[in-house]
Amino acid sequence: MIERIGRLVGRALLPLFLLSLATTFFIALRLATAWLELSDPVRLGIEEANRLFRTGHVEEALQRYRALEGIASESWRAEIAYNLGTIHLSEAVRLWRTMGVWAYDDLLSHLHLAREQLKSALRLRPNWRDAQYQLELAFRIQPPPREREDQNQLSRKSSLASPKPGVLRGGP
Repeated sequence: MIERIGRLVGRALLPLFLLSLATTFFIALRLATAWLELSDPVRLGIEEANRLFRTGHVEEALQRYRALEGIASESWRAEIAYNLGTIHLSEAVRLWRTMGVWAYDDLLSHLHLAREQLKSALRLRPNWRDAQYQLELAFRIQPPPREREDQNQLSRKSSLASPKPGVLRGGP
């Protein structure tokens, strides 16, 4: 009788023992994965670059991302390209809002770099909705064309012509 009770208890406890063993294995696996993610130099570099960008150190963040491009594996390149594109896009928007057409060349440069980086991110991860949205936004931002001096207008006027009628040769 005691043997029979022992076997029944043993059979009842076996699933609990296996469940606790599986749970322990799962927790150990998650801890090992988290440790590997934290010890990955590319992951740490991305977090550092993100922190630099959030604190307003844009140039340092861009330099950090460019340094990571050379050492990143294929799995990280899409995220790096997306982040670079997003930084360039936000810089273009900031320049447009603060300086307008006075920063025309820098604005166009940042827009071009944002578009190229976001295209690169989408080549590496084609169905990435955030990158698609940012790329569409980058193409929608179009500063007005730069005004050019009208050469015909300059050649028609002499340097001594007066805009006032009746005043000869520029007048007093």
